[in-house]
Amino acid sequence: MHKLNQLFLFVSLCFSATSGIADGEATGSMQDITISFEILDAQGNAATQFARGQSALFRIALTNPTTHEIRATYTPPGYEIGVYQTGTKTLLWQTHGEMAFIQMLQDYVIQAGETQRLDHPWDLRDLDGKPLPPGRYDVRALLNIGLIGELESLSVTIK
Repeated sequence: MHKLNQLFLFVSLCFSATSGIADGEATGSMQDITISFEILDAQGNAATQFARGQSALFRIALTNPTTHEIRATYTPPGYEIGVYQTGTKTLLWQTHGEMAFIQMLQDYVIQAGETQRLDHPWDLRDLDGKPLPPGRYDVRALLNIGLIGELESLSVTIK
């Protein structure tokens, strides 16, 4: 089932890349935005280490530093975050797991000076709902809004 999830994600991103996504109507470009990707603890502080039983929040923040709106078209969900066995392609958890999405184009608009956050909680469990054992894990994110692509990888440690 996990391979099927990866296939759906791949097909979704490929569809986005080949379906004419562009910022033709925009007065700015998605290349102008500032993107940050971080892991937060329950208090909202940046963190990379968690004890079993805690939860984490993945946050992708998109900031428009320009004086005009930026508009892009995308297919939902717009992003995917995965937790992997360190140094491998073994997917242990992902944001949209077993979900399926209708392939439809939607507008994404970031107003001048605005920051939009894409937040997703994680309870330190795998795709089957089992707690991950202590160890270090890689966290990878893909953003298909404006065809941004893969963001810088992070790591998280479960104690």
